[in-house]
Amino acid sequence: MILNLAKNRLTDIPPRAFSSWRLEKLVLSFNPITSVGHFAFDALPNLESLHMTNTHLTTLGPYSLAMQNSNPKLRLMLSNSSISHIHATAFEGVRPSYVFLKHNNLTSLPQGAFLTLARNVQRNAWRRSDSKIG
Repeated sequence: MILNLAKNRLTDIPPRAFSSWRLEKLVLSFNPITSVGHFAFDALPNLESLHMTNTHLTTLGPYSLAMQNSNPKLRLMLSNSSISHIHATAFEGVRPSYVFLKHNNLTSLPQGAFLTLARNVQRNAWRRSDSKIG
């Protein structure tokens, strides 16, 4: 299932905003989004693609993209926004196959900002290689 909310006037994504076992693609691009609440996408275990490009986001706050049971096929498209800061827990628990952050305003990253993300991606790689054996 796809939910396309692009080119609207969404400014905030509240905490735990979305909940659907069937949602595979969520498009929020070209909205003047300035904030994303804690665990906004946590209840989307089958999400394969989150498009949140061309927004007014400046910060990925604590647990904003955190997911306890993320899909290993998940792609996070966060390009062409105004992101200048990523909180260390922004990606907590997420196991994406790709994270796109190009064309933002990042000048530095807090220590450990991608540590959890890197660990989860590494676990993803191990799972994929295990499934190909035999």
